[in-house]
Amino acid sequence: MRSLLKNDTETVTEDQWIEVAPEIRLLVLRRWRDSLQQLTARLEDGGMASVENTGTGSKATDPKAQTEEAVSDEIEGLRVKFSYATSAFVCMSESCGKVFWFPHVIRHGFWSHYRRSMDRVIEILQPLESDGQDLVKRLLKDLKLDPETATLDGLIEDQDEKNLLCTMCDERVAIYMNFNEMIGHFLGARRWFENATDAIRMSPDSCYPSRTAKSELPKIINDHDWISRDGLLVRQDDQQAKDALVKLQSDFRKEGLNDPLCDTKGIGRKDLESLTANSDRNQGLLK
Repeated sequence: MRSLLKNDTETVTEDQWIEVAPEIRLLVLRRWRDSLQQLTARLEDGGMASVENTGTGSKATDPKAQTEEAVSDEIEGLRVKFSYATSAFVCMSESCGKVFWFPHVIRHGFWSHYRRSMDRVIEILQPLESDGQDLVKRLLKDLKLDPETATLDGLIEDQDEKNLLCTMCDERVAIYMNFNEMIGHFLGARRWFENATDAIRMSPDSCYPSRTAKSELPKIINDHDWISRDGLLVRQDDQQAKDALVKLQSDFRKEGLNDPLCDTKGIGRKDLESLTANSDRNQGLLK
């Protein structure tokens, strides 16, 4: 294969390519296996394992002794480790902070952050911290799933399926999310609370002209603190419940907002009358 690659590829015949195809296929499988081993190491070591220091199968085993079947079996074993709902990664590139699972997290690194190699993708991935893991387990329990055995099948495979509602949000303005959006929703609320708390603590006294010398600073409350809450964090609605909520939100916006545009146009410029009509029609079909 090396000799073929050294030559002008236009002069290589089809039969020559067919002859080296098994070798090329094995090379690709080994590279993919090694990348998954690096990603597994970051998952198991809490993101502390660097790409350079991560061991690979090619170092432990003579590559010439590895067959395509053996490497494929290794890949399948590694993929199983990523199949659990708790095997989530956070993208640490710039201010991204989005939560993904394998293999969506790989596609995100290549497409959204223009990473040109698996090593560069893995560099920006960080497993959820312990409190984030606790959040995932709480959400799974609320959805009546076993946190220790729950897999991604049917949970996040369909990223367009948004039927989860945060119970800590006001129903009148809450939005439906999928599972990874729900995790990001809680983590984002905590980041905002921490940043706002630091901003208040570090701001100069001139920002509070009415504050006396010994009075306390303004206090804000993290209303999405999943650690201190005992009740359900999330609920899963069927279509009938979703239609009913759409009507509730439409009525609330029409009654509470004075802007004439809000009579028909709501958040995201969606036609509220149309949404309400569709909701009523769907409820009629369900009867």
